[in-house]
Amino acid sequence: MTVLVVVVGALVVPLPRDPGAALPTTYVNPPIDDATADPFVLDWGQRSYAYVAGEGLPAYVTGDLATWTAVGDVLPAERFGRWMAGGITAPAVAVFPDDPGGARFVLWFTATDDASGRRCIGVATAAAPTGPFDAADEPLLCPPGGARDPSPVPAAGGGPTQLVFRTDGGRPGIYAQRLGPDGLTPAPDPPTPLLLDDATTGRASRPAIVRTGDEALLLFTSTTAPDDDAPRSIGRARCTLAGAGAEVTGCTRVPGGRHWVVGDEVVESPGAPQVFGEATDRWLVYDAYEPGACATGRCTGERRMHVDKLCLEGMPAGGGRPTVPRTGAPGGGRQGLGRAAACRRDVGEGWVATWAAGIMPASSQFAAQEQGFADQTVRQMVHTSVGGEAVRVRLSNTFGTGPLHVGRATVGLATEPAGSAAAVQPRSQRPLTFGGSTTVVVPPGGDVVSDAVTLDVPPDHDLAVNVWYPEPTGPPSGHLVALETSYVGPGDLVDDPGPGFTGAGGTTTESAFFVSAVEVLVDDAQGTVVLLGDSLTDGAGSVPDAEQRWSDHVVDRLVADGPAGLGVVNVGIAGNPLLPDAHSTSPSALERFDHDVLAQVDVDTVIVLLGTNDLLGHLQIGPAVVDGLRQLVARAHAAGVRVVGVTVPPLAGSVGAATPAAIEQARTDVNARIRGDTAAGGLGYDAVVDMDAALRDPADPHRMDEDYAWFGGLHPNDVGHEAMAAAVDLAELVPASAGG
Repeated sequence: MTVLVVVVGALVVPLPRDPGAALPTTYVNPPIDDATADPFVLDWGQRSYAYVAGEGLPAYVTGDLATWTAVGDVLPAERFGRWMAGGITAPAVAVFPDDPGGARFVLWFTATDDASGRRCIGVATAAAPTGPFDAADEPLLCPPGGARDPSPVPAAGGGPTQLVFRTDGGRPGIYAQRLGPDGLTPAPDPPTPLLLDDATTGRASRPAIVRTGDEALLLFTSTTAPDDDAPRSIGRARCTLAGAGAEVTGCTRVPGGRHWVVGDEVVESPGAPQVFGEATDRWLVYDAYEPGACATGRCTGERRMHVDKLCLEGMPAGGGRPTVPRTGAPGGGRQGLGRAAACRRDVGEGWVATWAAGIMPASSQFAAQEQGFADQTVRQMVHTSVGGEAVRVRLSNTFGTGPLHVGRATVGLATEPAGSAAAVQPRSQRPLTFGGSTTVVVPPGGDVVSDAVTLDVPPDHDLAVNVWYPEPTGPPSGHLVALETSYVGPGDLVDDPGPGFTGAGGTTTESAFFVSAVEVLVDDAQGTVVLLGDSLTDGAGSVPDAEQRWSDHVVDRLVADGPAGLGVVNVGIAGNPLLPDAHSTSPSALERFDHDVLAQVDVDTVIVLLGTNDLLGHLQIGPAVVDGLRQLVARAHAAGVRVVGVTVPPLAGSVGAATPAAIEQARTDVNARIRGDTAAGGLGYDAVVDMDAALRDPADPHRMDEDYAWFGGLHPNDVGHEAMAAAVDLAELVPASAGG
């Protein structure tokens, strides 16, 4: 499958739009020098037409997405409707079939109603994409609280049947209004609420719907203040489709959803998103300010249109975070958020994840690091699964309460063996940059991925990721049970060969902080395998610094026997439930699935071992566990990701001499579903690993074999972890399209 990718800035333009036009090799954002706020792009014929806010709705046309030519105002004042008092913003255009064999262009927009002073949605029509459009004499939508920011919902054939918009009256938020067949009148049905404002996650405006298979993605401008000049980001939510017309019926916020695309050093305050193009050739258009425009907390200056490549193929509606390599000029190579990858991946050179961790908020379990770091360097030791010729590092401020300031960062090869010292191989140290800069600020809820650096990374080896945090970080986003000794030292020690971490002010930790993934460039990339689970996967019972978790043993088998080019990452979290649980110190697997699994680079397969904590904590939720697992399978399959189910191992040792009958019956029922027993009804897994059979005592199948059991009997020891890895069929980890 292909992960979500947004490629911003100078890049190859692959669109064969105008057969007569010579396509440039790069383009530069913003592609138009004029103020171009609230852009909307319509593909028609061999051209793309951009409509932007302004009294007459200025428009531009291009054949290659690089050179845009102004075509003038498409809604001149003499064609305004009688109700309109100007202030035209948020244009959106769609094409409706017109007899005989022609087309009719419908424009929706926001304007001020002369009689009430409210912001209302108007509609206009034209025979050509460049107009002139004639506006209706009455507004299309003008409820008591006003209506604005219209956007048509794409339909399969014909014109759109719904319009999404924002209202500030009653229950403020994003709504969907069914349209009449001509798009010029609302259906009698009342608007359907899709995403209401929330005191915690803020306001959503300028909505746009993108269809992704059986679901839909809602993009929107996200702010925490009602002011038009407040800093913005682009958010996303998952939406459901229903009915014969597959209309949008509701949307759900996802973790980190309001910070899907955020500003950085190259653009500031991105908003007003819209997607155009075909399913395999999609582009994201939005507007943004120049860097520094929002330094005072209020944005000043002009907003300009940006056009970026968007790869959604195989992604679920709420999935992933975007790649945003930022480029200010051709060849500039400045990169900000996310990962770079092609829209389609064949076996060959590509990026895969070599290490990752499940991310959780800080808690008292983080001990001395609970409050984070201030003018300190963390030397985070991570163990690779697959080697490569270049590396990049992902930092996560997912649960941060404020911006995360990174002063400098480096990456290098650790001196083996792990846990013996903080030493790195001096000649291997490489400085990390972020969009060409050695510093970066990661917003609360956001991620950032470094620029790639050349480094010969071995498989099954320790890397040292060194990050200096010059300002107080606040409670860190991290991973409690990393089972790898890392080091914390005072000041900027990113280039230190090791002694600075073991002297005065230095300390060690077995947790990971802010570093959430490491990716490598591989010649024969075959994708990323993600292990999702609880303490059984996180490595409880395994010796620290010894790489004895069952995921480590899977890596050992891959290194010894192949296939090559496959990254294996472990995002298990000790104590993690499958289902949301108010008592858990980490988000549930269902809640973190997008960030920790689907957002990994080029993920092809997820191995799911979950349910232990749910069954032990709640006797009555066996059916709920089955339903939760079914949801994970459906979301993975919607993203084009294969799912390997894992049966729940014996639980007797965790609750005394014997497992209560209700728990054991629930475990038996859940495992029957996981195995896909005909009588029980399967969950649709692509393959199954029977860890129950691999670990249980043949003489007492409710209990783990004592040769495999760690203290207490719930978790496996090192021998048990090896037995778990031996139960995995390596052939099931290779993406079918890649072959063996």
